[in-house]
Amino acid sequence: MVSELCQSDLFSLISKAGAITDRQLLRSMFTQLCTALHAMHQANLCHLDLKIDNVMIGTDYSLRLADFGFVTSTLLPIHKMIGTKSSMAPEILNERRTTYDGVKADIFSLGLILFILYFGRPAFQQADECCKFWRNKQARPTHFFRLHPTTRSLYKEGLIDADLMDLLIRMLSTDLTNERPSSIFEVMSHPFFAKHEVLDVEQSRKRLQSFM
Repeated sequence: MVSELCQSDLFSLISKAGAITDRQLLRSMFTQLCTALHAMHQANLCHLDLKIDNVMIGTDYSLRLADFGFVTSTLLPIHKMIGTKSSMAPEILNERRTTYDGVKADIFSLGLILFILYFGRPAFQQADECCKFWRNKQARPTHFFRLHPTTRSLYKEGLIDADLMDLLIRMLSTDLTNERPSSIFEVMSHPFFAKHEVLDVEQSRKRLQSFM
């Protein structure tokens, strides 16, 4: 199997340049990821190892999902611990798990990517009780951005989009029935995206090129 040689990845980009401060570009980049993941889910497959390291930047400055070593069918019960711990949904890390929904697990990991794109750093080390920031989010989800060291100064100055905070709280929720989106379509229907125009492909490529 042969694939194109990509010039970089999101991990290298964020490590070098920090958060994506161009909000139109951020929405465009995230929309590309959602489109790719939606195609997988429509084919009854979940990725289960979504993280910025596995998002490549092509020579045309479009994003590519990579590393499909943990891809799993959504048509069968999933019960194994699959993926990278720092990017896993809490229901996968839970030692008492039975089975879990691969689509919703992907959406949790996608939320972690969105947090990193917007703020330039991870939300927490991993989604279990050993991590203080995860415990804080669980105890007081609406206060997470006010207390987190990466976001508190931005929150205090009113520089965080309220719609973004709502979307992230939902995507990173442990409430699989009422809060976490059940599909990529639901994520993309959120006001954080629905209220704003997304750059077309050529505009997105040019802005990402200048950002790099």
